[in-house]
Amino acid sequence: MAASNATAERLTGIAGDVKAIADYHVFPLLLESVLYALFTVLVVYYCVQYWQDTRRVRGIFVVSMCLYAACSLAWALDVCLLWLELYHFVPGRLSLVDPDGAVDQTLAGFDTKSVAANVLLVHGICESVINPPAFAIRFNASLNGKASIILITIALSSTTIAQIFATGLMARKAWEHRRAIRQLPQMRTSPKQIGLVTVLYIVIETGIIYTILWIVCLLLHDRILGERGYQWSTYWMCQIAGIYPTLIVVIVSLRTSMLERSNTDSVCLDDGPLCFATTANDSDVLHVTVKQELSIGTVEHTYPCD
Repeated sequence: MAASNATAERLTGIAGDVKAIADYHVFPLLLESVLYALFTVLVVYYCVQYWQDTRRVRGIFVVSMCLYAACSLAWALDVCLLWLELYHFVPGRLSLVDPDGAVDQTLAGFDTKSVAANVLLVHGICESVINPPAFAIRFNASLNGKASIILITIALSSTTIAQIFATGLMARKAWEHRRAIRQLPQMRTSPKQIGLVTVLYIVIETGIIYTILWIVCLLLHDRILGERGYQWSTYWMCQIAGIYPTLIVVIVSLRTSMLERSNTDSVCLDDGPLCFATTANDSDVLHVTVKQELSIGTVEHTYPCD
């Protein structure tokens, strides 16, 4: 009777462990794998555009490849963690080959190191993209306990604050150019679809959604939604931190950047001298010559007035 009770308790514990693995690792890894696949497609598309482009910026390309390599490493760590759980932890619980719990301790240690590595990797990615790193983090033999929690909290908080500051600056600049372009008569009569696309580009480029995701990740790290929310945030945020900067690079490389186009439009909006003239052969046709002072010199455009 005592043996049957022990067996029932053991099976109940194993069932709870399997459920925890599914909730905290299997399903989050599926989401991370989907994001990683999207990131791979985006990187392949960017590589094709890069080799076809005549104006190549090697520095940005190298940074983008480093982002992809870092996210690949984080995804590989999570896959390795799940492999250890399914092929070592669960069979060990079923066969009782590890009565001292050495596998449990090894797995717990690897889990802690994997989470800490992912968070610090995300922090490093975002710091290198948003602003130059102002300090180096040294964490020898401190991946467990309160030191690890404080370290990860500081990393996430500093990156979130930097992202909010950068988003505010870009949003202000984008809004100023948006208001200037809307003053044009042709923009006043444009269809609403064009305005919606412009707003969508501005939301993407300024990083408003990205900042909101960082704030949500910081709250989840403090376990606002419990342990499940914390575990999920360590999976999807690492891939998002690599996808979003690369997406901005692709948008700019396609010459569809609203911020870049607004800078060009602001130059064209500058007042320039207007000259009215008639042709020598046809005095009845009126032409308008517009002179623009650009960085490459003075450019004249002559337009016939019907």
